[in-house]
Amino acid sequence: MGSSNFFTELSALKMRLSSAYRQSVNAGDDVTHIELQRYILGLLLAFVKECKWCDTIKAKLLVNTALLPPQEAAEIMGMNGSTVRSRRSQYSKKLYGVLGSDIFNIIEYGTEEQLKALGYRLRYLNSDYSEPCKYLSESFVSATDNINDIQAFDVTDCKKAVFLIAVADTSFHSSVVKELSDTDRARLRYLISILSGEAGDDVLRERVVTGILKAEDMLRGRLI
Repeated sequence: MGSSNFFTELSALKMRLSSAYRQSVNAGDDVTHIELQRYILGLLLAFVKECKWCDTIKAKLLVNTALLPPQEAAEIMGMNGSTVRSRRSQYSKKLYGVLGSDIFNIIEYGTEEQLKALGYRLRYLNSDYSEPCKYLSESFVSATDNINDIQAFDVTDCKKAVFLIAVADTSFHSSVVKELSDTDRARLRYLISILSGEAGDDVLRERVVTGILKAEDMLRGRLI
């Protein structure tokens, strides 16, 4: 687990990438890789600020001042500097535990492939895919409710169902699902059950969501 303070590293990396970006722009260099790095850093900042990793009032108060010096943050929060440092240390361990001790090394020195993999991981952590009714219409979800026995499939064999979820929104009606073959409807039911926690585990849920995110990107003509 990371021995350095997560928030200190986050602030320092944000400054380094901003500086590197300005220098590259001024020099007329290709900034594609730096833009990807900054995009991933933005996803990381969003994850930290959303506090899904520790949904408490104390954590939310701390992250709002996470990039400020401890003493300045202490004044804003109405507490002493040592308390701020202690809490930052506590939450730093939590964040490294969720994201891995190499999170900042990947963003700063990782390959394009590593950055994209991290990007999908962060998008998964920032998503609401654990509650499918938030992004799928009720009629869409209920169209598979009559399938009582949830049959397990290899997720790689569920590409049609994955793409259907990727393009589904409130404009979809149950008739769209009913036009599928029985097997594809069963696959869709299985994916929805994974997303809602009825089947599978966190690892499988992340795999399914990552597949949906990649399908969305392909449909929108972007890589990440």
